[in-house]
Amino acid sequence: MNAHPALALLRLPGYRAYLFGATVSAFGTRMAQVALPLALLADHHGAADLGLVMGAAVVPKALLLLIGGVAGDRLNRRRLLVSTDLLMGLAQALTALVLATGAGGIWPVVGLQLLYGCASAFSGPALAGLMPELVAPARLQEANALLRTAVSTAQIIGPAAVGLAALLTGPALALAADAVSFGLSALAFTRMPALPRVAEAVAGGGRPARIWPELRAGWSAFTATSWIWIMVGSFAVYQATVLPALWVIGPPSVGRTLGAAAWATVLTARSLGSLLAGLTLLRWRPTRPIVAVCFLVLLDVPMLIALTGRLGLVGLAITGALSALGVSVADTLWESTLQREVAPDLISRISSYDLMGSVLLAPAGFALIAGAVGAVGEGTTLLAVLVLHVVIHLVLPCLGAIRRIRQAPAGAEPARAATDAPPHPETPEVVR
Repeated sequence: MNAHPALALLRLPGYRAYLFGATVSAFGTRMAQVALPLALLADHHGAADLGLVMGAAVVPKALLLLIGGVAGDRLNRRRLLVSTDLLMGLAQALTALVLATGAGGIWPVVGLQLLYGCASAFSGPALAGLMPELVAPARLQEANALLRTAVSTAQIIGPAAVGLAALLTGPALALAADAVSFGLSALAFTRMPALPRVAEAVAGGGRPARIWPELRAGWSAFTATSWIWIMVGSFAVYQATVLPALWVIGPPSVGRTLGAAAWATVLTARSLGSLLAGLTLLRWRPTRPIVAVCFLVLLDVPMLIALTGRLGLVGLAITGALSALGVSVADTLWESTLQREVAPDLISRISSYDLMGSVLLAPAGFALIAGAVGAVGEGTTLLAVLVLHVVIHLVLPCLGAIRRIRQAPAGAEPARAATDAPPHPETPEVVR
């Protein structure tokens, strides 16, 4: 039996190092998401301290993400990732030490998580910008599909590993595993071969990067291409409505109707759905990827309906798996399309605007949905979210800007497309 053609990507040293680094980092991060709250609670810190620590990692990321996009476009991305991984690893190692010894109270932990959040603001845009420098444009979907499969597997194993490590050694030492994962990720990126196109793209002709002009250029490029800002806007609405509706209404609603253990079953089903996403994209290559993204996220609709408890546990698990499958496939198609269509010296800045919606609007969305549930109830809130979600994602595929984006055939370079706005002397070309 012949191996799948996508596996040939593993023969590329740069992609292989990227895949390993991103996967092991995702594994450690998933462990930390479980281990850090457990370690704080074990050290007799309450909900207020937990919120303070978790917020300390999010706030600097929100404030610095756009600057991280500039850095990802103007600095050597490989070196930037090595530096950010080492900083995040140091922050997590010292956090584990503070919690294991019980010395210093909560404020050292807050300070270390601030450092972690600052570094993470530079990591995401750099990762997004590095992938298209490693893989030919026509192979980006396969490369991201393999990455999605590996990361989803790591995120399934991570919480189980935390449980075992916490049982054997305590949650603080389980948190230290995240520090180790960042060290391994940094090592992987140091093993990446030199990338001449990256060096050329970020050199800037020998001119030092200036933050505000670079931010303005990134914003001009973002707003000049309607399919990008339209979709990023729709993702922001999703982050403020559908996502918090699933997580605010889901656990209590399912617990009341099907029992406390039922939500764990739903989460397991969603993990399996995410895992299947990468495998799906190794077989399926939609001609109009952004149109496909719009329809794929509608797979959330059955789960929103199932949260009423009328479909039973089996129905809820199936709809949960479909929801995660749709969103994960859509995410991967979106990332691949951005990486294929956006110019190499702008991809990190464009990606930072995309990430900004998740960082800023998700917390606000949780508060919005919680308030709506208190005011009008779970059923009315779910119905409003469902109708808004369906209307948006049935209208978007009708727009010419969305339908015009086509995926190049395998082995072919994508044609250079034009932005919607006329050329401007200070606006760099956003698409290839």
